[in-house]
Amino acid sequence: MTVAVLGGGAVGGLYGGMLAQAGEQVCWLLNSDRDHVQQNGLKVDSVFGDFRISNPDVYANVAQLPECDLLLVGLKTTHVSVLFDTLEKMAHPGLTVLILQNGLGLEQQIAEKFPAVNILGGLCFVCSNKIGPGHISHLDYGAIRLGAFRPEDQPSYEIWSNKLEQAGIPIQKSDNLTRARWEKLVWNMPYNGLSVMLDQSTGPIMAHPSSRALIKDLMLEVIACAQSEGISLDPSLADNMLDNTDKMKDYLPSMLLDYRSQKPLELEYIYRNPLKVAKQAGIKTPKLDMLLQQLEAQTEA
Repeated sequence: MTVAVLGGGAVGGLYGGMLAQAGEQVCWLLNSDRDHVQQNGLKVDSVFGDFRISNPDVYANVAQLPECDLLLVGLKTTHVSVLFDTLEKMAHPGLTVLILQNGLGLEQQIAEKFPAVNILGGLCFVCSNKIGPGHISHLDYGAIRLGAFRPEDQPSYEIWSNKLEQAGIPIQKSDNLTRARWEKLVWNMPYNGLSVMLDQSTGPIMAHPSSRALIKDLMLEVIACAQSEGISLDPSLADNMLDNTDKMKDYLPSMLLDYRSQKPLELEYIYRNPLKVAKQAGIKTPKLDMLLQQLEAQTEA
């Protein structure tokens, strides 16, 4: 079976690289790193074990790709148009699309536009960064919470969860992908946004009592937002995530890295979509609203 990886950054580079290292047939659709990776390969420094993919099968154009069985999407949600353009050219009955992105609402959009493809969603609990062209640094964790978007996608889940596990990727099964996405948002919405506003990694944010308290308040608002889709999350999840972040190595959230690199921020799927759902249900989120307003002002300045 053939895997196409869309994006060779912190997520696509790590997990696509692990599939290739395990012997799967992997081809890469790359943009900025294409020439470097083609000439020098992909280097992954990982807590699972360092490795290099010496002769990756790299493409510039989706039209050149062989027919693939899996499209592993490692692009940020700021590049959704690239994903849809890619699917327009390569979607076929039997193709599985694995969305390894944060935020809410993308699986539904794909199902509406490309109903014939199988759709899996994955939440990556991983500290991984792209630190140079074709160079990934995987610092901590690494599990994917993986689920089928619809009941008819379940056979595809069984196939690809096994392949991912065989490649050494820890898989945690999710029977409710929407719930899993809200649980991940409990971490992503506070830490990503506040890291940008304070220009700090997780360590200093957790070390200061005021920013730590604000993180918990933001988490509790996200937990309240989840109720808008009938997802009941225990408030103790906030304390559990704070404890887990205490144990985690100091980490630069992806949104902070994007901000420092003057790249667009993933505001639509990580903030606007969840808050829109909450507002329609009459749920008030004053601190999350203010955080989003500050992020919008910061990026427009």
